[in-house]
Amino acid sequence: MLKNNYEAIEKAFNYLNAVVVYIDENFFIKYVNEKAALHFEKYGGKDLIGKSALECNFENSSRKLNSMYESFKNKEIKTKEFNNILEDRTQHIVYLPIYEDENVFKGCVELQYYTF
Repeated sequence: MLKNNYEAIEKAFNYLNAVVVYIDENFFIKYVNEKAALHFEKYGGKDLIGKSALECNFENSSRKLNSMYESFKNKEIKTKEFNNILEDRTQHIVYLPIYEDENVFKGCVELQYYTF
């Protein structure tokens, strides 16, 4: 049953018109959907799984990720969103924390999508 649930969730994430990345509580990338693999292809795509998100980001982004994780751990914020206005579209990046038993921070899911 669990395998079927995982397959259903994986299929749903792959059907989303968004980049989906799961980063665990120790900053390791544990999951990338197909769109994320394509979006981050020049950085390794699916090979990013198992690598540190801190090492995959620019120094400024790594500082933001560290700060955001501390805020999630302390439950100071429920989500974090960034919007980047590009020439022909807007990039939206949303971070959603994951908690085990409502108290133990287990990382976050990063969603990236574009609007025109």
